[in-house]
Amino acid sequence: MLLPSLLTHHATVTRSVIRPRSPSLCHRFRRLLAKLLVQVLACPRPLAIEAYLWLASETDNLEEKRRCLDTVLKLAPENESTTLALPVLDQKRPSS
Repeated sequence: MLLPSLLTHHATVTRSVIRPRSPSLCHRFRRLLAKLLVQVLACPRPLAIEAYLWLASETDNLEEKRRCLDTVLKLAPENESTTLALPVLDQKRPSS
């Protein structure tokens, strides 16, 4: 499948090229790659779910993380990890 091979390549590039030079650059690279995967793989449902879960794990923005997890729930309401993660995420959000 496309996603596993892309992730394997990404891991190799991240480990050998980017991480030694800049951990923050590594984080930004992973986040941008996850966003790209969400856009490119939005059609096939299982790949889109993987991409949105990955993007949620890579972003520091709580609103973006929430949008990703909400999208996963729309695509797969039975996704247990997302169902468990949302209440924890809601506790981290600042109260208005």
